[in-house]
Amino acid sequence: MLVDEHDEITEVIERYIKGEIEADADLQATAFYDSANIHGAFGGKLWGGPIEMLYEATREAHANPEMQARIDILDVHGTAAVARVMLEGGDGPDFVDYHSLVKTDDGWKIAAKVFHPIM
Repeated sequence: MLVDEHDEITEVIERYIKGEIEADADLQATAFYDSANIHGAFGGKLWGGPIEMLYEATREAHANPEMQARIDILDVHGTAAVARVMLEGGDGPDFVDYHSLVKTDDGWKIAAKVFHPIM
């Protein structure tokens, strides 16, 4: 049922967001597929590679409890989904993420994260 899929996808993305807010890379990792990747603009340069790059950056960060997020599920079809996440507030830059998700035997996982700062 589509409502159930949306709820499951939202729960996965919320784990990623909570990990971002709490600077908890281990929690973030539960939301991503093992071979996920990340790409985007940071510091005026394109940046990207394996998702472990996100976990390393998170481990070097500090908690950001003032950050707020908005999740928009853009499309769900079978075992594929796309969502947009707006991350705003707190002491860092604001970002928009686009997450491609895949439904695995273990449920939904983020397979790719593409991001850009909000100017």
